[in-house]
Amino acid sequence: MARRADRVITCSHYMRGHVADVFGIDERRVSVIPNGIDPLDLQPGRRPAEAARPLRGARRAARVLVGRLVYEKGFQLALEALPGLVRRLGNVRFLVAGSGTHEPSCASRRSGWG
Repeated sequence: MARRADRVITCSHYMRGHVADVFGIDERRVSVIPNGIDPLDLQPGRRPAEAARPLRGARRAARVLVGRLVYEKGFQLALEALPGLVRRLGNVRFLVAGSGTHEPSCASRRSGWG
């Protein structure tokens, strides 16, 4: 179907290249139209000062991941890499901000970090 279509629409430039490669079509036939958002959905769930509290305190390197917690975003890969990062950097704080279907999985990994 993609090969026969006059135009194909994707939601990101990354997906544009991916779709062109997978279906063997010229990228010029693939248009990018980003997903629409409702600005009201972007309101913080907590006050900014409260959300930043885990990053304050002793001098530590801070790593922050923000996004929708779903498999496709790859948060699980970052969390798998965390023990090695802690070994290399020592005293480090790591904050994951977001929600999604993988939120319970992300939260359960925390218990193994002491």
